[in-house]
Order: sequence, then structure tokens, then C-alpha cells
Amino acid sequence: MERKDRVHCVSLVEAVRAAVGPDVELLIEMHGRFSPATAIRIARDLEPFEPSWVEEPVPADNLKALAKAAQHIRIPVATGERLHHKQEFRELFELQACDIIQPDITECCGLLEVKRSRPWRTCIM
Repeated sequence: MERKDRVHCVSLVEAVRAAVGPDVELLIEMHGRFSPATAIRIARDLEPFEPSWVEEPVPADNLKALAKAAQHIRIPVATGERLHHKQEFRELFELQACDIIQPDITECCGLLEVKRSRPWRTCIM
């Protein structure tokens, strides 16, 4: 991502924060578009706007890249809606690759299975 594109993205979040004020929760969806280095850089640029989380900063199927990014991102990292198997969630937990999981219960064995296997804070969407 070029610098001008990153600055533009951050300016959009800045404008939203200015419009809604400090009491509204901002949730940043990154759509798995970035490399770990770019995701880390963008997340640092977003810190002054105090988002509640950044979601899928890197491709969802690359959990090692997610863990690498999450180690350096100071905003909580959310992911999980594109994971479909218990083994993927197990690896996610073992790598400590996120702070908030968002399982899509229609895709990953249903609500009871998700409840049985969640050692972390869960935000069911």
C-alpha cells in the first residue's frame, strides 16, 4: 500500500471519529487486505482515534501472519468469521493470534460447539 493510500484511509477514520465524537465505538474492518507490516503500520496510525478493534488485518487463512501482526498491534484484533473448523480455531488460540473471536455459527458447527471451545472473549455476530 502506497503512503498516500494509507494516509487517505486514516483520514477517513479521522473524519468518522470527528463526526461521531469520542463516545461512539469504532470498529475497523480491514478485510484481510494487508501484509503484517502494513497492518501494523495502519493500526498504529489509527490508535489516536481509539477504535475498539481492528478486524482481519491480514488474510484470514494465514494464522501465522495474523499472529505476527497481532504481536505488534496495540488495538485489539478480531477475527474468526471466515474460519470454519475447530482445528482452525485451535490453531488461532495456540498462536494467540487475536483478542476477540467472531465465529460465524452458521459455518462452524453451531452455537453449542462454539461455546464448548472458546477459551477467549467471544463476540458472536
